[in-house]
Amino acid sequence: MKNSNKINDNIFNIQSAPAFVLLLISTITILIIKNINFNIYVNFALALLVLIAAIIVFLKKYNTAAFILMSISIGLSFFIFNNNQFTPIPEKIIPTEEAVAGGKIIKVLKYDSTYSRYLVYGFIKNKTLRRLDNERFILNLSGPKKYNLGESILANCSIRVAEPKQLPTEFDELKYCRGLGTIWIAKTNSNNIKLTKDANWFYSIRNYTYNQILYKINTLFSPTTASIASALILADRSNMNYEIKEIFAITGIAHILALSGLHIGIIASLINLFISFITNNIKIKFILFTTAILAFLFLTNAPDSAVRAGFMAILYMYSKVIQRKANPLNIVSLVIIISVLLHPNRVHSLGFILSSTSVLSIVLFYNIVNNFITTNIFHKNNKFINSISVTISVSIITAPITAYYFEIFSIISPLTNFIIVPLASLGLICIIITLIISWIPFISVIFAGSVEFIFRICINLIKLISSFNLIAFTGKAVFLPILILSIVLVYFFTSKQSKQLIYRMSIIAIFSLELILLFYNDLFYNESNKPQIFAKPSYTLVSIPYNENNGKNIFLCIFDRRPDLLYYKDFQLAKYINENNIKYIGTTGSFSNTFVDDIRNIINEKQISIRNLTFEEQRYIEKRYLNKRFAVQIINTNSN
Repeated sequence: MKNSNKINDNIFNIQSAPAFVLLLISTITILIIKNINFNIYVNFALALLVLIAAIIVFLKKYNTAAFILMSISIGLSFFIFNNNQFTPIPEKIIPTEEAVAGGKIIKVLKYDSTYSRYLVYGFIKNKTLRRLDNERFILNLSGPKKYNLGESILANCSIRVAEPKQLPTEFDELKYCRGLGTIWIAKTNSNNIKLTKDANWFYSIRNYTYNQILYKINTLFSPTTASIASALILADRSNMNYEIKEIFAITGIAHILALSGLHIGIIASLINLFISFITNNIKIKFILFTTAILAFLFLTNAPDSAVRAGFMAILYMYSKVIQRKANPLNIVSLVIIISVLLHPNRVHSLGFILSSTSVLSIVLFYNIVNNFITTNIFHKNNKFINSISVTISVSIITAPITAYYFEIFSIISPLTNFIIVPLASLGLICIIITLIISWIPFISVIFAGSVEFIFRICINLIKLISSFNLIAFTGKAVFLPILILSIVLVYFFTSKQSKQLIYRMSIIAIFSLELILLFYNDLFYNESNKPQIFAKPSYTLVSIPYNENNGKNIFLCIFDRRPDLLYYKDFQLAKYINENNIKYIGTTGSFSNTFVDDIRNIINEKQISIRNLTFEEQRYIEKRYLNKRFAVQIINTNSN
């Protein structure tokens, strides 16, 4: 217990962990300013005033106060920069437009036989915004043509601004795009794109190595195992089927498929093993280690979570070189700060956020949880207890983040992590060995069979667990109870005496019961009693719930925006209709009528009645449910 108390006493000590204090204060500053919504000039003035105050306080030798003020100023400055790095767009819904776009491919996002997706850095030229230089955009390419990292392309394409999540069934494009440093999504086919410049020799070597490893993986393993191996080794999940991704997500172990700390830790250990023969010159050993880690990050397209883990491994190795005892909290915080300063877009990357907070959570809470368990429950320490402690420690911070972003909390997650993570780690080691010895046919086949066996066990176990009912709570209301639960866990694990523990357990039990009663309907019946509004480029959707025959039904109104917009089948709207108890659909024009005809099979199966709304009926709905606003003019969505 003494060790954990000592660690916690040092958490807010600037001398022992200055990087953590800087990170904490800057983050709190950003969150406060983000919710206040000052304009850029006020924020800039605040940053400047705080900076001046920090300098004055520093000159008066109040170092702690100066450090705190400087941290606040850094948080304000970062917020100003990050909020204004994207191209400003008009406050209106911009429809898809024809454009010419080109540039250098800086990231390959998806790669299969008929479809590929790239992140490109270059220019965009369209009617609305004319020409934009030094812009990133996502390019979706359909057809057999494929391009590699570092190559330059030119395409005639359709382009649009990424949409925020509107319908519950939709993917949040805007959040995803911001994580990649863009707001633009382009689409083209093989006939409308051409290569303008080959990749340089550096990229060519990388592309050749990557393709050879991918070829070996696809040759050695079955399609399902190959897709998992590609994700674990190359951060390539493009060939993984939806079912595998879904069951990993539901059971709370999707992080295994993302190249992050677990994978980099194993890779770093193997690199250390290979260079262990160097005993006399630790500097040479550090250079080789750093070069190998950076080469691996370059090979795998540098996923944000892997970059964080890679830099952490390098900093830890550097502490060995300078023969200083490393403070894990300081190293993790410093890595996060450096990573964000190098690429500010990482603050929008959920992978980076989860990867960083999971490691911070372990550093902050592992000793607390482990000491509590060994002192009050098992009265001994072993690998089993350590695994439980790590799982609980990670969940304290990451569970609320997952609940906020994905609106889901997996009850079974600690158990599945405890079972699957060791198996997946063993599988990853076997994959690496199989690839290294792949030129020896007989032995490589044995190891490949071991990999198949390990991941067949993993998938069958995950499928079995995911088949249980109530393994997860879903809905927006999940976030608050999970946040409170995390706070309660910290309160619980910091109990120092048995009397204090019993007292706190009583408080927690009463508090938990109140939470269950308060959020019961939201947790178990994830439905809204209020009308919901969803603004899309081609239409505004108004979902009006009503009760009929002792059941909750929905009257759906589709308000067309403009008659001249091109029709497209909205698969997410079709999914929303299919998954909800829609009884009536009101149409208002060409788009909605064509759409209804396009999903006639769903309409017939669910016995949905269609009504073409008159002008008077449309105005009645707008007056009653939209506060007299015209539906087609709504662009700020999810208003109630």
